[in-house]
Amino acid sequence: MFVLIWATLLFSVRVSDAETDPPTEPILSMSSEVTEGQTITISCTVESFPQSTLTLMKINTNNQVEIIPENNLNPRPINSISHTFTVTSADAGWYFCRAQNTEGSKYSKQKKLVVKYPPTEPKLSMSSEVTEGQTITISCTVESFPQSTLTLMKINTNPQSLKSTENNIYSRPINSLYHTFTVTSSDAGWYFCCAQNTEGSKDSKKKELVVKSSVLVQICPGPGEDQK
Repeated sequence: MFVLIWATLLFSVRVSDAETDPPTEPILSMSSEVTEGQTITISCTVESFPQSTLTLMKINTNNQVEIIPENNLNPRPINSISHTFTVTSADAGWYFCRAQNTEGSKYSKQKKLVVKYPPTEPKLSMSSEVTEGQTITISCTVESFPQSTLTLMKINTNPQSLKSTENNIYSRPINSLYHTFTVTSSDAGWYFCCAQNTEGSKDSKKKELVVKSSVLVQICPGPGEDQK
């Protein structure tokens, strides 16, 4: 009888000890670099008793913490969580996991998700009508990752051309481009911008630049007036 009581007490002590285990550091498993449109799974596991409530979170581009809604999470066994989704560019950022039970809480290490995607349609900004001798700026911006090489192009206005010729007048590998110049009559024509990275390429809409001549008006003296 004494042995039975002692064994029961020993078992109770061990159960009691197990019930006071806070979460260990959660282990976050995920890809580090993916392509837009790819389906991936982010998972988090932890050891604790009683079981922990696991929360998957993301730090957005404004440095704010977003909680991945519960309805986006897969059914899970005890002390694990997984999130399967099709990646868009908005999913890029830092992810981490929090485990919490009655005995405490613990955060995983943060991991970065890099999302590669082709350029969106570039935005071309420029004046539509200017005067010869005026200084103007043509700019082009785009969103992409990795960054795009932006190339500003002008279509040859030669009416004898059966095919438009593209003259590369400015290019650099960054997601914005500015070209400032003093206008001459030869600058008249249609302009557009091409963005290209490892994931694809995209052209902006074409815009026309009309260049008005700078005419010097000379007033002739009337009869009897001295010419100077």
